[in-house]
Amino acid sequence: QFIDMPPQPVITRDNVTINVASVVYWQITDATKAVYEVADLVGAIVQLTITGMRAVMGEMDLDHTLSSRDSINAKLRLILDREDHNLRGHVVSPTCVAAPLIDGG
Repeated sequence: QFIDMPPQPVITRDNVTINVASVVYWQITDATKAVYEVADLVGAIVQLTITGMRAVMGEMDLDHTLSSRDSINAKLRLILDREDHNLRGHVVSPTCVAAPLIDGG
């Protein structure tokens, strides 16, 4: 299953607000736990992904967020795998990072 997540605001370490769209893929490994231990599985995955993305990218400067997609993905996978043992194959792929335009005038 997957979720195509709309852009989320993320503040980088150098205090730049960027909007990050992403896609999250997952596979349920324990259907019973997925149904009975979480009231809203998809909502939980979305919130965990947003929180993880803000934590990971918040530790990076703007330049690194724009050039470190594989590193961001790997760190997010670790966060999601650590937090949720009922799912397998988390793949979080930032699809678009939109930096603010700077007015030179």
